[in-house]
Amino acid sequence: MKYALWLVNVCLVLGLAGVQTARGATIYAASYRTDALYAIDTMAGTVEMIGETGFGVDFVEGGLALNSAGELYGAFSGNLLDQLYTIDITTGEATPVGDMGYLDVSGLAFSPEDTLYGIDSENDLLITIDPTTGAGTLVGDGDPGIGVVGTTAGLACAPNGTLYMADVLNDSLYAFENLAASDPTATLIGALELDRVTGMTFALEEERGVNLYIVQVVADSRGTHSELFTLDWDTLELQPVQLADGHVLPDGIGGLAAVIPEPGTLVLLGMGGLATLLRRRHETTHQG
Repeated sequence: MKYALWLVNVCLVLGLAGVQTARGATIYAASYRTDALYAIDTMAGTVEMIGETGFGVDFVEGGLALNSAGELYGAFSGNLLDQLYTIDITTGEATPVGDMGYLDVSGLAFSPEDTLYGIDSENDLLITIDPTTGAGTLVGDGDPGIGVVGTTAGLACAPNGTLYMADVLNDSLYAFENLAASDPTATLIGALELDRVTGMTFALEEERGVNLYIVQVVADSRGTHSELFTLDWDTLELQPVQLADGHVLPDGIGGLAAVIPEPGTLVLLGMGGLATLLRRRHETTHQG
């Protein structure tokens, strides 16, 4: 009986911990129009400006990434080479870390093990970045296997460690395979059917579990504005995120970031086969 009660208590504690983690999820976004940081609450549908990144910090072709400790990093344009910054999530102020040594780093993502990845979209290079110095290091021979140059504008790492990227030219989603190998490759998952992807991130919600959020910047009759979507894993369709009344996304969002959930979280069961599921779905669609 004592053992049964102990087991029940443990399950309750684990369940409450999972709920607290889900409720605490926040997506951070940076705008290259305002050079400011924003917080998006996907459950409440609210968007709040946190603060400006600071004088001289130009968030063009940038990216955002949060590590497991909740520390936010950003890639910003420098005079010649892109620079890595830390960003205060309470004020939005950016502090320089150092030059990454690469041009147009337009995507950042932390792995669950806190390895910081980046994409040099000028030359289609996958790199790792030292968060303490900002120095970038080439991964493999630098060929992501896309076949196009200067089009990558989104990078996100799933809780199982699979790294995903978005290609702007053909508006498609890719998954990196064999990251630990000397020659990692990017495999096509499927078309996103968006105009211009500028950032993406995985985030954990209480009711729907882990979702991939994707932002695009589009120009239409309303002018240039940002639009936020989630990707439906069952149908591979994009679902627009509905915001609360009076809340709008800032123009020119160039990066998204959320805390990477721990792989051991019970909500994440099934994420290990995500890439396989998407690839099979893509192959079935093309065969039909």
